[in-house]
Amino acid sequence: MTSECQNHAPEFLTNSRKVVILLLNLLLFVMISITQTFAQPFLPSELSAKGISASVIGATYSAFGVTAMFSLLYLLFFFKNFGQQKLLFSIGGLVTAIATALIGQLDRAYEGKTFIAAFTIVRGCLGCGYIITWASAAPLLISLFPRDTGKVCSLITLGLNVGGIIGAPLGGFLYSVGGFAFPFWIVSSLHLLICSICYVGIPGGADGPQHENANHHQPSLKTVRDLLADPGVLSTCFAIMPVASVLGFIDVAFAAHLTQTYQIIKPGNFFLPFAITCAILSNLIGAFIDKGYTGIVFCFMGSMLGAITFLAMSQLKWILPRLTSLVTLEILLAFAALSVLCIINSSIPLLRKLFTRKNHNIPLVLLDAYAIIIFGISNCIGVVLGQCLVGGVILDKFGFYVSCLVISVSCAVTGLITGVILSKKKTLFRNPGHQPLISSSNSIIVEDSDSENLESDSNIVV
Repeated sequence: MTSECQNHAPEFLTNSRKVVILLLNLLLFVMISITQTFAQPFLPSELSAKGISASVIGATYSAFGVTAMFSLLYLLFFFKNFGQQKLLFSIGGLVTAIATALIGQLDRAYEGKTFIAAFTIVRGCLGCGYIITWASAAPLLISLFPRDTGKVCSLITLGLNVGGIIGAPLGGFLYSVGGFAFPFWIVSSLHLLICSICYVGIPGGADGPQHENANHHQPSLKTVRDLLADPGVLSTCFAIMPVASVLGFIDVAFAAHLTQTYQIIKPGNFFLPFAITCAILSNLIGAFIDKGYTGIVFCFMGSMLGAITFLAMSQLKWILPRLTSLVTLEILLAFAALSVLCIINSSIPLLRKLFTRKNHNIPLVLLDAYAIIIFGISNCIGVVLGQCLVGGVILDKFGFYVSCLVISVSCAVTGLITGVILSKKKTLFRNPGHQPLISSSNSIIVEDSDSENLESDSNIVV
């Protein structure tokens, strides 16, 4: 069967300009990650030193995910064309820059309650700014490179993890030069500068592409409900959550665990295996996905790898001596990174494919936005659960190792269910190396012999 649809990449942009826009956006994600890295090892330990419980630390840290989730729900009503993405991108960059500068002022709040209140507000602002930037930049970059969705997602992940790698040494150097606030002022200024350059370079408004039928479809929660009615979409969302909880759990629990169990004074460097693994393997996984290796494999593998990794992590206390268990913990942290990578890099292409296999009469640019927003909401829910439930309540009552066991079980259960459901969808499987074809009219042609869930008049892009 052959279907044809409008390719939504902006034809009026030269390849060199597309690459410049991509690099500037990636540099922006590097800046965002640096901000997170500056604060990540310091703030949980600082809160714990002030006598604040793990449950409260998890709740305050979850302000990032909660505001990000509600911001994504709000964005459902804005994604229609490049002009709105450009506006949202600029707003997100401004909010993130302001929040970054405010983090540098947290050391002025000495009392526990004052510190918690200030920290919660700043985390909320940072979450809102980051998710608006990400949710507007990701569909914009996918529009520029519609055949390389996996690579685009991988490059964004790469940018975030490069920031994680250079953040700790850079933060230490800037701290020695100008004190606690100085690194955040520098990153905030760079963030504003890069956003300004991106705003000038990204086309928008009347200069942007006009997407066919875009004005005939109003984004709505009803459409999201229709999309989620597909068991494949719903199961993919549930598979994302427990693996995303790994990120939240590491945020609030890992630094404190290193300090309390292994007496590590500077736990920041122990996050490097996670960031380095993501930076090295991110593009490789994205390339496999874009070459035609189905995202189902990576989605299932990510869940199972997460389950095995955290099962092993939950047993370290009983099976290995102290020093050996510390080294093993670092190795397992790298495998946890691989688990997260497999889910993050495969989920958006997988959701796009699930959406385009159904006749929703929705413009492709909006299907991209729906895939990104639904992934983002699932990811935020998982991160918040990792911070509040696993890294908060369960950690408080049962300790670090039982919390790891909970993550392991949840990854295994959701991964198995998702694998069974998606394996029944024949249209998701493609021969390795098969690429969408670009016709002379710059439209994407998809050839597929499986007519399940397809209509002859449906618009399909993989």
